Amino acid sequence: MTTVPSPSERRDWVRLARTEMVGPVTFADLLKRFGGPENALANLSGLFRTREKGAPAIPSREEVEAELDRGEA
Repeated sequence: MTTVPSPSERRDWVRLARTEMVGPVTFADLLKRFGGPENALANLSGLFRTREKGAPAIPSREEVEAELDRGEA
């Protein structure tokens, strides 16, 4: 049986998927490592801190909510 994600979980999935430097393989690895998108987002900046560019840009909650609203319209 598949569970339907809450609006917050859905938003976090999209935020993680739209994050700079996170492709499909990294996305799956982050979910596996941290158990879900919320924890992955919370730990993301620490993973990239040593990189020259710094932490990747993560879309804001507002940006993702607007994207989801447009998709539902």
